[in-house]
Amino acid sequence: EERDARESAAAELATRRQADAELATIETEQLEQSPSPLLVLIEGAVAYANPAVTKLFGASGADQLLGQTMLTLAHPDEYEFVARRLNQIRTGTFVESERRAIRMQRLDGQEFLGLPTGAARLWRGKPAVQLALLDVTIAHGASAALQQQELFHSEVLDSMGPQAVVLDANGCVLSYNRAWVDNIRHLGSPTDALRGADFIAGCRQQSGRNASSSRVLADGISSVLVGTRGDFRMDIEMSYDDGQVSWFSVHAVPLTGPTGGVVVSLTDMTDRKQFEAELGRQATHDPLTNLPNRVLLQDRLERALAAQPRRSTPVGLLFVDIDNFKLINDSFGHEVGDRILVIVADILRTVIRPGDTVARFGGDEFVIVAEELVDNDDVLALAARVLGAVRGSYPVGDASIALSASVGISVATEGDTASDLMRNADTAMFEAKSQGRDRAALFDMAISGRSRNRLEIAQDLRYAVSRHELELHYQPVIDVGNGEVHNVEALVRWNRPGHGLVAPDSFIPAAEDSGMIVSIGEWVLNTAVDWAAHPARSGLGVAINVAARQLTDGHLVETVSRALERTGVQAGRLTLELTESTVMDDPGSAALVLDQLKALGVRLSIDDFGTGYSSLSYLRRFPVDELKIDRSFVDGVATEESDAAIVTAIVSLAHTMGLTVVAEGIENLDQLDWVRSLKCE
Repeated sequence: EERDARESAAAELATRRQADAELATIETEQLEQSPSPLLVLIEGAVAYANPAVTKLFGASGADQLLGQTMLTLAHPDEYEFVARRLNQIRTGTFVESERRAIRMQRLDGQEFLGLPTGAARLWRGKPAVQLALLDVTIAHGASAALQQQELFHSEVLDSMGPQAVVLDANGCVLSYNRAWVDNIRHLGSPTDALRGADFIAGCRQQSGRNASSSRVLADGISSVLVGTRGDFRMDIEMSYDDGQVSWFSVHAVPLTGPTGGVVVSLTDMTDRKQFEAELGRQATHDPLTNLPNRVLLQDRLERALAAQPRRSTPVGLLFVDIDNFKLINDSFGHEVGDRILVIVADILRTVIRPGDTVARFGGDEFVIVAEELVDNDDVLALAARVLGAVRGSYPVGDASIALSASVGISVATEGDTASDLMRNADTAMFEAKSQGRDRAALFDMAISGRSRNRLEIAQDLRYAVSRHELELHYQPVIDVGNGEVHNVEALVRWNRPGHGLVAPDSFIPAAEDSGMIVSIGEWVLNTAVDWAAHPARSGLGVAINVAARQLTDGHLVETVSRALERTGVQAGRLTLELTESTVMDDPGSAALVLDQLKALGVRLSIDDFGTGYSSLSYLRRFPVDELKIDRSFVDGVATEESDAAIVTAIVSLAHTMGLTVVAEGIENLDQLDWVRSLKCE
């Protein structure tokens, strides 16, 4: 029984061993035929290597790998990781998330990347580790290349000046550049979930200031995605939470790949928009005062006239001109003149009504367009406010400058154009000037007639000298002491065809306004000196009037010198008469010219003294020989105490300064006795 039992056990063991051998043979055949490179490690050394792994390591047979360890097959840099990994497999502490490819070495030293997958097992009855090695060198290279390509694309997007976002065929965000993220952040929107977000839906859901343009953008991109348009462009305005407003040019271009999609780029054009706006503002605004210029004035005036029938209220226009502005410029310089223009512009802004327009027309001229007037009293009240606001003294630098203005007013009637209204207001402004300045004049037919008359006078006067229509009349200046003719004053008259003899006050203002006063003044000078050169008049002097334009023309001294030299008349026989306003317009320049004339030896006289704004003490700076008291004071010297007092004071002060005094317009014996008692020469 014991023998039978031993024989039976031996037979069973032999059968089991046979089965194990057969099983091992089958398993080996399977491993041998497996396409996966497989290794079996016992105590870290290779106990088995199938043909696939033999080929992977470049071995001629499995015997070249048997006995080697994973540490000898792996790259030295991987030793620590391989040892830890094998221990984890043996102990069952392997963590799948830590699985990664490791650098392996073929027998010839060439490297490859192997991704090991291992499990503990028994091999021929012994504890072992079976490893499957997947060669991922090519796949890893492709992945690295893909990552590199993605990095390259990302860098390209970031380097682009415009903001850029790439959308898929459904309008969801695939990628974007840094500039896009910065703008999203500036808009106050979250940036943590940009990728994958539905961009088009987000645009349609916008609210607030950017809602309208965002919806237009969404519609445009959608049309590109569905193929109804090749691309889409628009300019979009974005308002930010901090109050900043920016402009962008949006361009959506379809992707031509099989998956479709679109690239949306936003180019910042804020600077260009601001530049265009500034160009537009400069084209319609005066750069000095920042008021509307003629271009914008014309547009607003035409719009106001077009709306007048609908509103049933008239449109008024005020033409505002600064009085004596040329004097300010010449006396204090253009920098001060510019400052005055800015001051007046600021004043006019404050006095106009809401809805009115004030513009700089040019030079020292401003225009106010007043709409929806009730009647003429409305526009007259506005003109009064303008005059009152401008009138005053203003400190500019070291100077205090007195200002006033003259205002011409026109009110539109049916059929009036912008040009009609401007012309009528301009005409009325000149009427206000002619009435003494610092006042307003409302255009009417009487003013129109006077304006046409002035124009006709100016046109006819242009040929008066060449046609020999001018002539001189000589008024005697009598010595009060002996009653003899001391000298004569040459007075110009115009023998105007069809009008007869025209007095100076009818045409001299037109000559001054047109500049013809210089040529007329030169004719008067030469004609008067020729008259005085006649041998029969050798004992008489001659006096002529000099206009302000002649004094500033720059040729007066030379003209006088040539006339005296040509005729041989002694300089002392020629008296040049200038009004107070003439020399006070530009005292500095006047003093220089008068000194040069005095150096020639001519006499200088202040005409119409008392009607201007100078004083005897101020006139001490000029080399004057004579004062002529204006006839407005002389007329009442024998009957009006005030006139007598004024004449007495002028004569007394003039004598104190060593000046000769001439009383104008003595026409009766009482006046003559009075001036004789004052020892008026």
